[in-house]
Amino acid sequence: MKLFIEEYHNDVELCLYGVDNEEHTFEYLVIHFGDKNILRELTDEEKEMYDTEAELAIHLDDYNKIAGIALNWQTAIDKI
Repeated sequence: MKLFIEEYHNDVELCLYGVDNEEHTFEYLVIHFGDKNILRELTDEEKEMYDTEAELAIHLDDYNKIAGIALNWQTAIDKI
């Protein structure tokens, strides 16, 4: 899934897969970080202005933290 990095006005890709081998990135992010004001939904106007397909925006520092956590999650899921 694409995330929009606020500081760079650029997209990054983050993908998390469940034991069903389907991508569940959005669900993981919303469940774990949705209530912490780390993620915000981009408006249609922002998507057009920045030419992005990303649904969610995040600050770079928060993305770096999540990316590290996500690697641990995916490693654990892959062992199941």
